[in-house]
Amino acid sequence: MDSMEFNKIAGAVLSALLIIFGGSTLIHELNASHGKHKPAYQLVSADASAEGSESATATEAEAGFSYEEVASLLATASADAGKAKFRQCSACHTVNEGGANRVGPNLWNVVDRDKGSIDGFRYSSAMAEKEGNWSYENLALFLHDPKGWMPGTKMVFRGIAKPQDVANMLAYLRSLSSAPKPLPSN
Repeated sequence: MDSMEFNKIAGAVLSALLIIFGGSTLIHELNASHGKHKPAYQLVSADASAEGSESATATEAEAGFSYEEVASLLATASADAGKAKFRQCSACHTVNEGGANRVGPNLWNVVDRDKGSIDGFRYSSAMAEKEGNWSYENLALFLHDPKGWMPGTKMVFRGIAKPQDVANMLAYLRSLSSAPKPLPSN
């Protein structure tokens, strides 16, 4: 290979690198709004994710999900539709009375049960430290966005997006009891 051929190859490689890196930089600069970016998702602080927090409720509403909408759907929600939706949960949870724990705890009589209260089940520290009971609101928010509502949870489920599906799931979970808890009053 003579020096002229080597120079041509080196020039082609350098030109290609210039086009690749220079082009992406140029595109980035042309598309930049110079500091006027709006974040696609706002992280909720630990204080805002606390139960009953106005900030957490506002964040849920901004995300297009509100417990109030789910609560209004509960009276007409279908436990059968919730049971069908629950099939995706059955790989990790059992629902029969006295049933065994799997990757997740047994969910019999979960509505109004204390969080992290199944003896012998190893909860994440986030769940073990979360106080209170599994109210309809807490269940709805957790089912919609487990990791967003309870950062640090071991649950890998991504959540249920549609309020009607959450309401149906709550109706099904409510039915998993010998004495179902009353529906919340609007």
